[in-house]
Amino acid sequence: MALNRHSRRRRAEATVAALLLPAAALLVSTGPAQAVVTACSGKPQDINGDGFADIVIGELRGGATGGGRLHVFYGTANGPATVATGDAPDDQIFAQGVGGIAGVDSKGDAFGATVQMGDLNDDGCADVAVGLPGNASGRGAVAVLYGSITGLTGTGSQFFTEDVVGAGEAAVDENFGAGLSVGDFDGDGVTDLAAAAPFDTVGTGTERGAVVVLYGSTAGVNKGTRPASIHHQNLASVPGTAEDGDAFGFIIGADDVTADGISDVVVGVPGENLGAGIVQVLPGSPTGVGATAGLTFSQDSVGVPGAPEDFDNFGYYVTTGDVNGDGAPDLVTGVPGEDNARGIVQVIYSDPVTKKLTTTGAQSVSQAVTGVDGVPGDGDFFGAAVAVAKLDGDAFGDVVIGTPYDAVAPTAEAGSVSVMRGSATGMTTAGFGGVRITQDTVGVAGSPEKGDLFGFAVTGAAVQGAATENLVISSPGESISGVLRAGSAVVLTATATGPSGTGSDTIEAGTANVAGARTAEGRWGWSID
Repeated sequence: MALNRHSRRRRAEATVAALLLPAAALLVSTGPAQAVVTACSGKPQDINGDGFADIVIGELRGGATGGGRLHVFYGTANGPATVATGDAPDDQIFAQGVGGIAGVDSKGDAFGATVQMGDLNDDGCADVAVGLPGNASGRGAVAVLYGSITGLTGTGSQFFTEDVVGAGEAAVDENFGAGLSVGDFDGDGVTDLAAAAPFDTVGTGTERGAVVVLYGSTAGVNKGTRPASIHHQNLASVPGTAEDGDAFGFIIGADDVTADGISDVVVGVPGENLGAGIVQVLPGSPTGVGATAGLTFSQDSVGVPGAPEDFDNFGYYVTTGDVNGDGAPDLVTGVPGEDNARGIVQVIYSDPVTKKLTTTGAQSVSQAVTGVDGVPGDGDFFGAAVAVAKLDGDAFGDVVIGTPYDAVAPTAEAGSVSVMRGSATGMTTAGFGGVRITQDTVGVAGSPEKGDLFGFAVTGAAVQGAATENLVISSPGESISGVLRAGSAVVLTATATGPSGTGSDTIEAGTANVAGARTAEGRWGWSID
């Protein structure tokens, strides 16, 4: 597979090497103890319908078996409910084979390696898709848990493998569920689910990759009239040819980047062309994904800064959002392997007239850019995680960039997060643009340590119900009170001048009002949404 050393490390950990983990309590808590809610709000990321965005956190190897855990924290006017004074539950915790979720909680399943919220049954409450890429010797699986006015529940949950959805016979280490995204890919008004198997053999190959689209309905995922569909580079609708090591679907996103009113699947293919990498768009249509030919973007595209080089890994991480405030989504991709893995992030903007993606005016940023805090170093992996969030409540999406191996002097590989402010002209260092957040930032708990992986996962969530989103950052390598790599996450305070460490909330296992004990190598915060 044509990915650099940090990519290989991430893949190896996602498939979960066999480790003997110490026991940790499994508590499946009840739903929210809150003010009466009579209907779902329909707001993004709101599982229990109370109008506040909620946070889901994956713990890669959590629990007594090391099979992985999903944690849910509900938003309140005061932030995420991790203290007894909140008006929502402090933590719900879920595992495979518990509380109505199918399967057996087994070491290496990686339940929670990926998480994605979306309203998959059109009831107005957000549901949660959970990836288990290590399930069944790495064949992988996806679980879907449904939200309601009483919170998330495993009752009525669904469990999918490639075999079940008709995507061919699952093979060892294909890692189905390693990538997840949601969008209305057929324009019927119900959110659909895309799930990737980035190391699918696609015939007799190795690590080529495929994406499966499961259509939502009022009855649930894959219960409507439209059957699931599989997509890979050996199909006429997808440009290129499936090749060993491409890792098609290593990461996936979704948004209407073709301006037809229907969501499209955005696919990262970081192993393409000896690791130079590409991003492909699989357009949605009234008949679903695959009816229209796909699009390809890379550093070889006219207007995109730079040039494709082996192991750049363009498309290692992809997301979308309206960075320049023109009302149409832009494409943001991490290129963490660029320049000896110092890394860059690139934004491809929507055309001001057609609202479709255009490479004209594409923008690139790194720690070498004037106004961006930090010093670029080999192996930093700037752009290993990216998100777009409204961090100051204006009309522009701000770009959040994780650099999990960044040095925070004098500590190597501690990790950091950079924020580029959105503006009418795109990313800018004006205001809080260019700021770097670390565990040395005032108000952020802990201290920088080698291997913390601060910034491994990032997201924005309006947990206080306001237009300004809170920035959520994980550090799954954090060791706590002698428990190695137990992991942690922090929710920064949302302000009109950008995210602030003052008053931030730290969320980690083994603390008051958080279910479950810390697990050595648990990797709390491997995924967040």
